[in-house]
Amino acid sequence: FDKNFVPLILKYLDLMYKDDEQIQYSSTFCCSNLTVTTEKDHIEILLENQFIEKMINLFLNTRNAEILGNIVWSLTNLSIESEELNELIFMSFGNSFKMLLENASTTISYHITVCWYLETLLKTKNHYVNMEADSISLFLRSSLQNAQEYELISALLKAIISAYKRTDWEIYY
Repeated sequence: FDKNFVPLILKYLDLMYKDDEQIQYSSTFCCSNLTVTTEKDHIEILLENQFIEKMINLFLNTRNAEILGNIVWSLTNLSIESEELNELIFMSFGNSFKMLLENASTTISYHITVCWYLETLLKTKNHYVNMEADSISLFLRSSLQNAQEYELISALLKAIISAYKRTDWEIYY
């Protein structure tokens, strides 16, 4: 893992490349692979290079479902690593968290990725997630009612089970 390599990849997340979706797709795909790590020094290198901020900024400024999926996949990979990262990523979404849910219907693969993020988010003790309990519950309920693909139904059910296991939520389906 070459720490000098990370800034080279992350530079393509910049909005100056927003008209070249192939470059941004490739960069976000590469990032999704970089975030599959348990090495603390790898995570530190990503964080030192404003990885989360750059991913959230691109998330807010692209409508390409494949790029959005890679962004959510990358951030989910990181959020698994620790409660602190999970909380930081959730808080970094801020007001755009609802947009994360609203964009889910763009493609099946993006919808599944959002469900995986929710499952990961709901498994933690992140108390900030309670602020979005109604939005998450509505998203899961309406998605399940309309889902027809096995993979999507499976992802939704895993997220719903994680929601049910939270002792601080009252969710009725």
